[in-house]
Amino acid sequence: MATPEALLILKAQAARQRWHAEKGVKDRADIISLLQFADIKTDILRNLLDKYDKERTQLEVIRRAVTESRIEYKFLRLTYERDGAQLRQLLRDNFP
Repeated sequence: MATPEALLILKAQAARQRWHAEKGVKDRADIISLLQFADIKTDILRNLLDKYDKERTQLEVIRRAVTESRIEYKFLRLTYERDGAQLRQLLRDNFP
């Protein structure tokens, strides 16, 4: 079974490839869901990004999903204004 951190990176890769497709919405919702509800350990995520995403491409997709998504928050019964702000702050604090 994949760790939440590895799954987050894989979902970012899928979201990048399918950003404008219907499945891209699900990928972005999964990214937000993992960040909001899974016990993501930022040190583990940082290590995985250092090893497998040296150019930070997947991290930028994660940032973009958190920042640009709106309907995805609604699917998850979250609000962009409150929950999105918390996730944006989490990313700013841990991945400057």
